[in-house]
Amino acid sequence: DNWYQYSNYNYYYYGKFASSMPELNFDYQKTRDKIVDIMSHWVNAGVNGFRIDAVKHAYMKEEVATAAGDKIIKDTDALTGQDYSSNLTKNLHLFREINARLKAIDPNVFIVGENFDGHAYHVAPYYEGLDSMLNFYMYYNLSQATSMGGHTKYDTWSKAAIVSGANTSGSDTFSEAGLSYGGKWNYNDTFIAYNKYRSEGAATSGEAVDSLFTSNHDITRAINQSIGWLNDIGEITRPGEVTLANKTLVEKQAIAYMSGIILLPGLSWIYYGDELGLASNLPTGATLQDPNIDRIFRQPMKWDKEGNDSRTTQYSFTGAQTFDVAWDDYNAVLDGVSEQNVGTASMLSRMKKLTALKSATDALKYGSYAPLPLSQYANNKSVFAFKRTLGSDTYNVYISLWHSNISGLNLPGTVVLSLEGASKTTLPAWGVLVTKL
Repeated sequence: DNWYQYSNYNYYYYGKFASSMPELNFDYQKTRDKIVDIMSHWVNAGVNGFRIDAVKHAYMKEEVATAAGDKIIKDTDALTGQDYSSNLTKNLHLFREINARLKAIDPNVFIVGENFDGHAYHVAPYYEGLDSMLNFYMYYNLSQATSMGGHTKYDTWSKAAIVSGANTSGSDTFSEAGLSYGGKWNYNDTFIAYNKYRSEGAATSGEAVDSLFTSNHDITRAINQSIGWLNDIGEITRPGEVTLANKTLVEKQAIAYMSGIILLPGLSWIYYGDELGLASNLPTGATLQDPNIDRIFRQPMKWDKEGNDSRTTQYSFTGAQTFDVAWDDYNAVLDGVSEQNVGTASMLSRMKKLTALKSATDALKYGSYAPLPLSQYANNKSVFAFKRTLGSDTYNVYISLWHSNISGLNLPGTVVLSLEGASKTTLPAWGVLVTKL
């Protein structure tokens, strides 16, 4: 039961996470007005946009009465049994109102929503009320594909569902009421659904701005997720461990994964430290289900190797116990920004090549997306290949998610970016190539 009595009064409030975190009553119009008033203050002060956390938690199913016609998204944690099912209809009504009222003040206000759900078609409807949504689906699936490519037992990664048409599963398996737009389980079809929701049915409107991210404060960091432990069907069951012995290899894998995050359409969000290879190794005996395990994902930024930079922070908090959050043994000896800024071989330097290319190339920022047929690459499904087009400019992207060389290629265009020695004839293990046609 998530309802708590307030003091000795005959009054109860809802708190999904804890009694110390009461939820706001958005059925009360003055609550909505106050939220808009606060956001409007910051818009008038020059703020251009907002990230709204946990959008599905505005109206949880168990929090409010379900009206006739309300769409409920089922969401039960398989490990804990916690029910996170939400009222989609009421949530969308709320965010449509907030977004419209803010855009009446400044039409360019941009709102990003966070819905912690890897089910792409549960997240997609929020594009009706929000400009962008953080893409957990691609965090899980692209990192899974990368991890599978590092193991010889997996010859292909079609299960990872990022190639167009790879899977034909239904889109609303876990909802009580059917959703407006479904599709197949692959990046291309999910992106089409985002646009349909944002533009009331136009699949190629380009109005949906995807928010792909490398990792975040609640989940395994990019470098560990890219080498996750896999079960017999290729699902990541535990983050991989980064050591000084495997550092060189796993940095290449992580960069290959993050290349997709950066070069696909939309905004690219790099969680602080991922560009350095900051790790989130689990302590011995720990699991992702342990209380306060997210402290491992939130270790301080590495400004320099020794921690002498004045911007370096450390902190303590009390949860299941008192924790002093500092670098673990691996992160303690990792080069920081000041060291990795020197030369071209560091992980930071290679990541800067990717971000600089996207920043300078309109087609990679605003262009359309289309998958490239895998048959062009000897049916090797460990190449994630796609093209980005804007006007007369087309760029082809080839990302090797494979542990060995892929040779005998004849790729078109002029090379504008190469990582790990990738060329138009050979993609080395974890190589990345971008060509302009």
